[in-house]
Amino acid sequence: MNNAFYNKFSTTYNEIMPIKTKRIKLYHNMYKPWITHSIITSAKKKNQFYQDYLRKKTLESKIKYSKYRNKFTSIIRAAEKAYYANRFESLKGNVKETCNLINNLIKK
Repeated sequence: MNNAFYNKFSTTYNEIMPIKTKRIKLYHNMYKPWITHSIITSAKKKNQFYQDYLRKKTLESKIKYSKYRNKFTSIIRAAEKAYYANRFESLKGNVKETCNLINNLIKK
């Protein structure tokens, strides 16, 4: 009796709610053109500092993580700014491509 109920329940459950696997992208920003290999390496190091902070929960680890995170953010912003400055410089004189680049920036 119990075995029949369990079999019926499990087959119905699996039909209604099947197990799905989902792939999680760890570094979704790495597909942006200004993200270099060294920035990806720095992102991994920042994540290590964060994991260390979560494990230890000390003030020292928090300060270390916060300083690295802030520096990392400023580096990413500078890289993005330099990338777009170079893109605009390379498109100097090409009005159509410059407008396309501006429209892509506005859409973001």
